[in-house]
Formats: sequence, structure tokens, C-alpha cells
Amino acid sequence: MSPADMWIEYAKEFLGETSYLSNNKVVINYNLWFSDISYRRKISAALNLEFSDAGLNYVSSYGGGSSFEQQNFTGNAQQMDVTNRWKLFLDNDEFLKLIKNDELLHYSEKIFGKLPDTELIYLGANR
Repeated sequence: MSPADMWIEYAKEFLGETSYLSNNKVVINYNLWFSDISYRRKISAALNLEFSDAGLNYVSSYGGGSSFEQQNFTGNAQQMDVTNRWKLFLDNDEFLKLIKNDELLHYSEKIFGKLPDTELIYLGANR
């Protein structure tokens, strides 16, 4: 199974189209978790955890920190442009081959909504 096919299967589970993980499943939309405090509160409640954003701006030093920015945003993790990192790979043929997948993009839009600049995937893949 390709990574794209695996992601599509995860997306189907996230959306409830499949139910392999039926026992106390909590799904998390990272984009919403990153940007929306009320969503983080909801996830905390679903996990029966006391809500705290105390570590929200912390960048772990484990493994050198962020694979994109290392420790550059320690104390300011919310300033990282995490939802646009995919654009760094628009010149990568392997990435474009993987991501130029109508079913994957369909499920991405169902989960995350219409993401700005996704048309660049097709423009880059057609070069």
C-alpha cells in the first residue's frame, strides 16, 4: 500500500466512513488543533484530560526539535507556518507523484476544507 493509499484509509476512518477503531476513538484535525483553542479544549475533554495550553509554544529538543525549523521557534511554536510546509516540496517530483491523487485531494478537502494554493500541486506536477 502506498503512503497516499494509507493516508486515504486514515482519512476514511477520521470521517467515520470506516470504523476499524470503534472503541473510544478520538480523531484530531491537526490544523484545527494548531489554530483553535476551543477545538483543543474539546479534544482535552474527549480524552478526559484537564485542559492546558501551557506547552503549546514549546518546541521539543528531542530529535533536534522541528524537522523544518529545529529549535528556532522555541517559545513561539504558534508562529511556525505548519499548514503551508507542503509548499516546500512543490519542486520535488516524488512528492508531486505521491500527492497528485484526486482521491487524496478529495479527502483532504473533506477534512481540512479548501486549502489555499492546492492548485499548485497540479501546476507543479504538469511542468
